[in-house]
Amino acid sequence: MRLEEYAFDYLLYPFMLYRGGGLLVGWLRDLFGQDAPAMPATGYWFGLGLMTAASIALNLIYVRAYDRMRTDWFGFEALKRAQENLIPSRFRVGPWRTAARFTAFVYLSAWHNPLFATLFMRRASASYAMSEGDWPVFWSAVLIANLGWAGIVSGAVEAAKAVLRLIG
Repeated sequence: MRLEEYAFDYLLYPFMLYRGGGLLVGWLRDLFGQDAPAMPATGYWFGLGLMTAASIALNLIYVRAYDRMRTDWFGFEALKRAQENLIPSRFRVGPWRTAARFTAFVYLSAWHNPLFATLFMRRASASYAMSEGDWPVFWSAVLIANLGWAGIVSGAVEAAKAVLRLIG
């Protein structure tokens, strides 16, 4: 899972946003006989759309595998049960807890995997299966992951361009 995550995030995502999306748009325009060149932003948005679709497909495969295996591979279920048993209930409520959980949710969505964020946010489950209430959390995590990662990649590319302008 980590190898796929690194290849997807650090190789394929930047390539599709800054080169691959434009190449595919150009190929599609040639295929359908449109002569006018596409705007550079068109390739970026097309690449983002393709990567979002690929991310959704991949994460749905992860969800399906997690549900079928019924094993707490990542330790989130055990962590939640330990929290319920060890931390008094008066410390498990309030604005600080809400802010901390939201921050962790965004972090797990953008820097790791929407499945991790979903597992972290849902209630402890003996069945390890996604419930109806878990799906809005999952889709929010997918949205945060893709928009967040597009922002991270775009910021990194712009920073690299600025550094290259300074030294070159």
